[in-house]
Amino acid sequence: MPREVFANVSKSHGVGIFTLAETLSVYPENADLVDRPECFQTCEGVCNNTCTFDGRKYSEVAGLTNEISLSNMESILCLPTDIYQGAENILTHEFAHLVHMYMNDTWKDKIMAAYQKAKSNKLWRQHSYAMENEYEYFAVAAESFFHDIIRKDAKSTGGMNICKNQRICSDEMKARQFLRRHDPGIFYCLSYAFTDDRSWRISGLKPCMR
Repeated sequence: MPREVFANVSKSHGVGIFTLAETLSVYPENADLVDRPECFQTCEGVCNNTCTFDGRKYSEVAGLTNEISLSNMESILCLPTDIYQGAENILTHEFAHLVHMYMNDTWKDKIMAAYQKAKSNKLWRQHSYAMENEYEYFAVAAESFFHDIIRKDAKSTGGMNICKNQRICSDEMKARQFLRRHDPGIFYCLSYAFTDDRSWRISGLKPCMR
């Protein structure tokens, strides 16, 4: 990671872990997101702040990033209660959001340009979670860059982790090579942000880190 990116991210509140039973509102940064009785099964009006942009309750999500990057313990340890069943490293996804948030405006503009180009050229599956906005685009691409998302549903991944013959990329280097060929714009943003343009350095990250 470049010195500038590291220095900027160090200004955040860092990374935190919560259990699904606790919910992410156990952290003070998210106290205002807790669900309320009057907001049961609704995101309308005054209940808008209890829901994500895609209509999920914050009290039920597996991770979130604002000043702090959060992931649930069940996903990190791939416990039987992991809602992703060991197929996705949510902490990588959320930390990518944190990195994106604290990058300078020049790099944010580059990420946006890559997203707009990918969308207009239909590089990835349209209307997928990965293409919902530039933030999810960067975060899902980061998971693919580190080869720690092995979900097969393109509706979520946009196909970013599918190398050829509709198969999941077999390792981290092949995943990076695929991103570099298919979407060089986001690849170079990821390579800079996470490896300081040393993309041959393998992280060894996995969907399950235990």
